[in-house]
Amino acid sequence: MSRKAKPKHLLQFFILGVSFVALVLGIYQFSNLKRWFVKASKINADLVVDYAGKTIPLDPIWQNLAQGGEDPAFNPSSLTTQLKPLKPQMIRLDHLYDFYITVGRDNNTLVYDYSKLDQIVKSIRSLGATPFISLSYMPSILNSDIVGAPSSYSDYRQIVQDTIQHLSGKNGLNIPNVYYEVWNEPDLFGQWKTYGEKNYLDLYKAVSQAAAATTNTQAFKIGGPGTTKLYKNWIMNLVNTSQEQGLRLDFISWHTIALSLTPTSKILTNLNHG
Repeated sequence: MSRKAKPKHLLQFFILGVSFVALVLGIYQFSNLKRWFVKASKINADLVVDYAGKTIPLDPIWQNLAQGGEDPAFNPSSLTTQLKPLKPQMIRLDHLYDFYITVGRDNNTLVYDYSKLDQIVKSIRSLGATPFISLSYMPSILNSDIVGAPSSYSDYRQIVQDTIQHLSGKNGLNIPNVYYEVWNEPDLFGQWKTYGEKNYLDLYKAVSQAAAATTNTQAFKIGGPGTTKLYKNWIMNLVNTSQEQGLRLDFISWHTIALSLTPTSKILTNLNHG
């Protein structure tokens, strides 16, 4: 009799075990469903603001703005109401030579159309801000590839010199303290290096020489390289070359691309190269 009862007892234990597991899972699922369908209860927050406490200075990073230039419809004058309360100090312009300035030739003489640039610079100045000029990209008259090297560095120097004279020259727009940044993210746009045939340092040297050739201008600054990160080799090669060749280097810049409250363009100024 006892031997025949064992399978029956085993079956009862199995059913009991399955029922227990099902009960536990059921309670767990009910708890999850309850969490999904029951709204959170409302609790009033008891906030206390101490106006007499110690304050921390806030870095107004919104006062330095940037505009890529890809949108022909963009003009700060259309955003005056929104921008003025921010009191912008500097607004950066990219795509200088493939959008804002048209360079051509009249026989063997280089000629320029600054009408688009003048319009947006006027809007920037009306906001009380200073233009930060990214000297990018290559004028089509020197290369059909706008991120390519110039066919003539002599012509490139002349174009940059005329640009600086137009913006900073006392007989031009007469704007003080303009920053001129050599290229925009050269490590990305154009795959420039600091060595070899397509050498960013050649580009920077040409701009530095153009700046040295300007006359009767307001104070302005020249720098770079405006890379996509703070690359040690780019920065050190630029600094060392500037020291060795006596090139002007007023600031070092690089870009930070991140979802954070950090500036998108960082600058080191007041450089002393002895």
